[in-house]
Amino acid sequence: MLTSVCFDEKITAAGDPWPPFLSPDLPDQGLSVAIVTEAFKREGYDLSMNFVPWARAIDGVKKGSYDILVSTWWTEERTKFLLYSDPYLENQIKFIKRKGDNFEYNGLASLDGKKVGIVRGYGYGDDFMNATNFTHHETSNLIKNLKNLLLTA
Repeated sequence: MLTSVCFDEKITAAGDPWPPFLSPDLPDQGLSVAIVTEAFKREGYDLSMNFVPWARAIDGVKKGSYDILVSTWWTEERTKFLLYSDPYLENQIKFIKRKGDNFEYNGLASLDGKKVGIVRGYGYGDDFMNATNFTHHETSNLIKNLKNLLLTA
């Protein structure tokens, strides 16, 4: 005999603004939200999207305040509390530097002595997060890191 799990017809999603994938200011709240909304709609569910800082989104899923995270990078640690869909988009982590800066990334060793802005709770990988040859400067979102970059000489 097959049994099914019953869910409310409303799925509560969370994520932080990350254009063009997620943003309350974009049509359909961004590409990722449009894809995920349509996927759940086809299965008979309505999606309610909440834009919150990333660390709050992660914490909210762990505590059951949100059902899903939209546009979540895979990390080993997150597999302890998340189930992942098949990928529906692909992205890469890139370094952003000031115009005219001659820095070129060539592996973690090339970051010696650098201060690298990261976003709290994002998935950068264990090697990067455990490296001690550079400083992580953690903020709650990308915009704050970009502003910090503009303020440095």
